[in-house]
Amino acid sequence: MFTSPFTMCIIGATGSGKTQFLMQFLSNCKKLINPPPAHILYCYGETNSEVLALRSKGIEIFHGAPSEKQIKERKKPLLLLMDDLLLDLKTDFLDRLYTRGSHNWNVSCVLVSQSLFSKTLRVVRSNSHFLVLMRTPASELQIKTLGSQLFAGNTKYFMESYKDATENPFTYLVINMHPKLLNTFG
Repeated sequence: MFTSPFTMCIIGATGSGKTQFLMQFLSNCKKLINPPPAHILYCYGETNSEVLALRSKGIEIFHGAPSEKQIKERKKPLLLLMDDLLLDLKTDFLDRLYTRGSHNWNVSCVLVSQSLFSKTLRVVRSNSHFLVLMRTPASELQIKTLGSQLFAGNTKYFMESYKDATENPFTYLVINMHPKLLNTFG
């Protein structure tokens, strides 16, 4: 269960299943998010049949990056999804959205990216309540680095968990980093 508003970052290489995860998340969001979103804004970089099909499900689709004003104008609680927009999003906008905007504007933010350690994502990654790591064998060093940052002294356990969760294609590991979560590893 995700308590709104929350922040999430979905990370994985091209073809790792990020968009499929996002579509499943959207299909079940009314059950997964409490309170459920009153409005969903799906912002995308590239048009495909899945994106266009969202409109028939009552989801507003938006090509490109929305402005702060456009986000604030939408009905709340808002679920804002930003898929394949890293090149279009300005770092200061993302920083504001993930540090103050989400909570103050009642917006749950989900950002999809291909790189865990992109310069643009430093603040986003640090302020995400949830990280979804898709199976990406070529990025194992990035995953291990993240594990050493999040689970100092328990990197081996983290890597075993990641490998177990992502053993098969199109699988993922969700990391709950919400501040209200009890620290069971320290």
